[in-house]
Amino acid sequence: MCPAQTKRRGSHHTGELPVADKVPCTAKDKPPATPVDIALAVLTAVASSEGASAQEIALSVSVSRRLVSQALQRLVRRGLVVKDPLNLYWIGAQLRPGNGQPSRGSALIAAGGEVMDRLAKQLCGGIALAQRVDSELVLVAYRTAPDVSPVPPLAASRGPLYQGGGAKLMLAHAPSTIIDEVIEKHIEEFTPPALRTREAVLEVLEQIRSDGYYISIGELDPEIFTISVPIRDAKGRVVAAVVLIGKPHRLTPEATPGLVAGIIDGAKQISKRLG
Repeated sequence: MCPAQTKRRGSHHTGELPVADKVPCTAKDKPPATPVDIALAVLTAVASSEGASAQEIALSVSVSRRLVSQALQRLVRRGLVVKDPLNLYWIGAQLRPGNGQPSRGSALIAAGGEVMDRLAKQLCGGIALAQRVDSELVLVAYRTAPDVSPVPPLAASRGPLYQGGGAKLMLAHAPSTIIDEVIEKHIEEFTPPALRTREAVLEVLEQIRSDGYYISIGELDPEIFTISVPIRDAKGRVVAAVVLIGKPHRLTPEATPGLVAGIIDGAKQISKRLG
């Protein structure tokens, strides 16, 4: 407990305060968190929200970005945390049950990295891997070819399931309870704006499942299109999406079938490797 500075009422001695004006304890008065405390807090945050950025972790543990980055560096060196090519952090193999098997996100990166590099060059666009975590879309990895005009990845490392192409593809393959929850809570926020009734949303989701892919134009950015295709595990369950990101002028009647075929083939290859 920090000592309070007091004085008798009516005193005029310089530097003293009235009894009612006790100096409260502040964060600066508390014992500083040790590096071990910070590392444990960071490790717990990574375990509870894998695929998070250093900034997201810093916000969750209420510690400065600098101290969190230092803790992450130490954890990575010890193999307790791994950092993917998108600068997102995951629990390392040492801390995983079942013989240290990697998380699904890490497994996706391992299965899809080479395919993503090839697709970025072949299709001349950005390639993203994303998966659903509860009611959010999480960006797992992103690639673009060096000689390709820059295009942004998905809007953020995490986002809602009711906006954007990859998000709606994953929503289409989510359990009915998730679909119902998202529609009930966010029907006024769906993109495009034409989706403002439950029936309209369900019709689009059914069409996505029937087609096996989803083309989105300008939903999050008027200068961006996406073609999203599901990735399946060995049991045929949709576990992620691979997304082609590019400029809308490329979606000509002549080019679109080739782009769709290319990203579908890439999804099949990643699914096969994911096994």
